[in-house]
Amino acid sequence: MDGCPGHFGHIVLNSPVYHGGLLTYVCKFLKMVCFNCSKLLAFKEGDGKADEEKQEILKIKSRKLRFTKLLKMSEGHHLCDSQSGGCGYKQPKYRKGSLKIDIEYRDENFDQTRDRKETLWPQ
Repeated sequence: MDGCPGHFGHIVLNSPVYHGGLLTYVCKFLKMVCFNCSKLLAFKEGDGKADEEKQEILKIKSRKLRFTKLLKMSEGHHLCDSQSGGCGYKQPKYRKGSLKIDIEYRDENFDQTRDRKETLWPQ
């Protein structure tokens, strides 16, 4: 430590915040997993085709291409499939704001005691 020229410093924040450069990826990851049980939405368990697709994705060496393929596979899934080990939760809509993520719940999951739209904070 004595030979270290030092750094410019850092800021200690009172509460967590999203990293502005990674917010787009956070939204994409949220669209790939169930909001309630965190199960990956791209595959239906017990399906022979799903097992083959998993093996194909695992063979892709590039992380960027693997991520893009998983994102494309999970785009059409708006329901966590309860027949394949999921919870049956209908997925909310995500919108990226300026350093925040807005959620809009669908009709089936809408709790009448709170707003349909809310902000997903980093905590």
